[in-house]
Amino acid sequence: MSVIAVNIIESPSEADLLANRNEGNALCESLRLHEVAVSLHAAISQKGFRKALDAIVGWYDDGPGLWDDRTEEAVPVIHISCHGNCDGIAFSNGDFLDWAALLRQLRRFANALEMPFVLSVSCCEGYSLRDQFTTVQRSPFCCLIGSKSKPTWSQTLVGFSTMYYQMGVGVNPLDAVVAVRVAAMHHEFEVAAAGGFSAEWEELVREARAGTLSGKRNRAGRAL
Repeated sequence: MSVIAVNIIESPSEADLLANRNEGNALCESLRLHEVAVSLHAAISQKGFRKALDAIVGWYDDGPGLWDDRTEEAVPVIHISCHGNCDGIAFSNGDFLDWAALLRQLRRFANALEMPFVLSVSCCEGYSLRDQFTTVQRSPFCCLIGSKSKPTWSQTLVGFSTMYYQMGVGVNPLDAVVAVRVAAMHHEFEVAAAGGFSAEWEELVREARAGTLSGKRNRAGRAL
């Protein structure tokens, strides 16, 4: 059983829609073959993005049955698929969310979720979010994955598919990124994590496999 559940929030551009480019569906199919629980949420605007985050929290509040009964005992991964640059992310309708505003949204999400989660920003220069805080310990997530440059569509799909396959079987993202760079032939993929993350990851994997991870929602919240 996979120890992660990937929640994809996708906002394609008009050009993507016309060309039938859809990272979300392609990644979903790949993850299902890897037996990784996955959900896909469309978000064409900032408002839609907030609703997608609320829907993910709602699943954890409602319990198994909404889309995959394996997910409640898996480490949450939020995968944001959109266009962007060094300043933030763009939505289908033209809305732009700078990194500071994105962090505010994610802090609200983290407070509601009450579980450690991994964040992947799948856009050009998505790793630029790392510059918004001195240490990842001061962020709402425990781990950040992204590219420092502008990966191609194939590099993005191969890279994240490889990352999630390895994480799903318990590999620490800090180690998995080495395989990702080789598989995707893109050496700009980066991972940043809070201090003590490796020990935290091992504990999350143990609890996911034991079926006790959801109990973390009742524990003291993470310092933000």
